[in-house]
Amino acid sequence: MTTLGPIIFGTGTLRSREVFRHAWQAGFRTFDTAVYYANDGELIGALEECGAGDEARLVHKVQPYRVSEQFERLIRPKLGGRPLDTLLLHHPALFVFDARIEALMKPWGELERLLERGLVRRIGCSNGGAAFLEYLIERASVKPSVNQIECHPGHYPHELIRVCQERGVAVQAFSSLGGGRLNVLESPAIQDIAQATGRTPAQVCLRWAIQKGVNPIVRTREPSRMRENLEASSFSLDDGRMEAIDAVAERGTVWNDPIKLGCASAAVSEAGIRVPNPLRFAIRSAIHYLAVELFLWRGAAGGSRR
Repeated sequence: MTTLGPIIFGTGTLRSREVFRHAWQAGFRTFDTAVYYANDGELIGALEECGAGDEARLVHKVQPYRVSEQFERLIRPKLGGRPLDTLLLHHPALFVFDARIEALMKPWGELERLLERGLVRRIGCSNGGAAFLEYLIERASVKPSVNQIECHPGHYPHELIRVCQERGVAVQAFSSLGGGRLNVLESPAIQDIAQATGRTPAQVCLRWAIQKGVNPIVRTREPSRMRENLEASSFSLDDGRMEAIDAVAERGTVWNDPIKLGCASAAVSEAGIRVPNPLRFAIRSAIHYLAVELFLWRGAAGGSRR
């Protein structure tokens, strides 16, 4: 089995076969998508047009609600009989006003059964906080292989990454170049290192992540940027420059999402799951539940039309 490359192409809200073809041609071999993004048909179609075959690796995500149905109806028909490389719970637990531990263990059990059937190769979490990871590692039949989290020079969750790396859980970093409220690329330390090394600020950030043992996820529409990003695998940063990036002062998160923040800081025990701002978490959870229902309804409607 081909191993994952150090840098992953994130599809996010992109729905362009042309962009996905360019990413393959630039050299990306691992691609990140999700049911919530509603673009895996375009992505898989583009990879087929490129003759990618088994060389392409797909990281896919489902919401932790009706997991098997999401996989069977929305993902599996597009795979052409191939197993999926990696399937993640997009958020380890969702609940409206029910915070029982079953909100985590039931969907995780569905992932385990897909793994047992040989339909997926690896399972894991996206936005999994340390409490979720530790609980699954201690109690699940299959421990998570991957955790996908926000990570960049302005936000490096030391304890969570330590837990992952000590427990053998690969870390994939979304928002790896910052963005939104955090102008990481404009940080003086990163600008200075980029100028001194003849690299772009984005390459410096990506190289920093790689040397931290993290697989960064990047997204761009521009083929030239795609090639530049992949060149982050071709050089190294010395200890002094790594320490300078570690000290970047723009601490915070790109995402101010109660679901992501709740999953990152939840307390998880046999008594249940406790998150900060439970009302906001519940409201956003309801939106995710409704989105899954809509995706499944559209999938069924599309199947009936065929």
